[in-house]
Amino acid sequence: MTQSAVDVVGRLIGIDGVPYFMTNMIADADLVQRFHSLHCALEEGCDRTHEHELMVCAFDRLFTRHGSGRPRVRTAHRDGAVVRKIVDVMRARHGESLLLEDLAGAYGLTVFQLIGAFKRTIGSTPHVTLTHIRLNAACRLLRRGTANRASR
Repeated sequence: MTQSAVDVVGRLIGIDGVPYFMTNMIADADLVQRFHSLHCALEEGCDRTHEHELMVCAFDRLFTRHGSGRPRVRTAHRDGAVVRKIVDVMRARHGESLLLEDLAGAYGLTVFQLIGAFKRTIGSTPHVTLTHIRLNAACRLLRRGTANRASR
């Protein structure tokens, strides 16, 4: 049996069943903005980590604010240690296409728990952290390239 896309998103957030919605129309400007940001990121198609993060956060907000009785995902008590390990993986593999689901699953977390752990521990999301790691790596390469040319 094939899972629906919404069921897959629910699993990423850490719920077993998708909540029931009582209305078809939702007036929630923040939620609309979150889905708009997701839509724009998907149109650009440049960064799967960012797209994944936006999707999980947008659907979590939808389910939390407007869905029926969804149980909250338990927070991970080992946030600091797990985040440090994942940041180490990001540093080692920053040139690869890293998926949040893979990073979270390697440490027994949902994507939602991973994002929350990053926000609580270092004050930013995994996407922002990975972007900083990639920018720092690019700057190091540029400095090395400049130094190599100057010595010629």
